[in-house]
Amino acid sequence: MANTVKGLYTLRPEWVQMAPTLFSKFIPNILPPAVESELSEYAAQDQKLQRELMQNGFMRGDQSRKRAGDELTYNSPSACASSRGYS
Repeated sequence: MANTVKGLYTLRPEWVQMAPTLFSKFIPNILPPAVESELSEYAAQDQKLQRELMQNGFMRGDQSRKRAGDELTYNSPSACASSRGYS
């Protein structure tokens, strides 16, 4: 998809005006930069999107850990040594 959008932009840069949001997902600086005075509006849009995603079955999952399933523990020196192949 990225290659297609970039190719379209290379051939016809004026097409950005037809679908700026689509092009901005793959090409930097298509949309104007964020404005500090509109931060609350951006936050409201994000919250609305999150609500819609949850209503459509998208669940966020367990947010308590950064990497779920990563069970490595490095609390003891022996754990570190064994993970590097030392005994």
